[in-house]
Amino acid sequence: MSEARAKREDDRLAAAYEDLYNNPGHIYPEVLARVTSKKLKVRKKQQNIIGLQIADLIAHPSSMYLRSVYNNEPQQAAFGCQVVKILVERKYRRSWWGAIKGYGIKWLP
Repeated sequence: MSEARAKREDDRLAAAYEDLYNNPGHIYPEVLARVTSKKLKVRKKQQNIIGLQIADLIAHPSSMYLRSVYNNEPQQAAFGCQVVKILVERKYRRSWWGAIKGYGIKWLP
């Protein structure tokens, strides 16, 4: 499920999702088995979908963390710092030697 933006962007995201679903390439079958729909569901912010709200609570602090790592911008929100601490310590994917950069976080300027 995705949060709606503008029609053009929503259509492009839906097409990319459908292409990924139909041509999974390197995605493991057990991961793809978790996908519940062939079509991307797009919902407006006003619909207040709980899963999208939770995604925002994680994505924004993660984005601010990346800005602090790559652009030396300060992290300011106490809640966001707590979320990032959990992400860095327990959630971000790592290489076998423990590196997060390039594995659990990627910067696409």
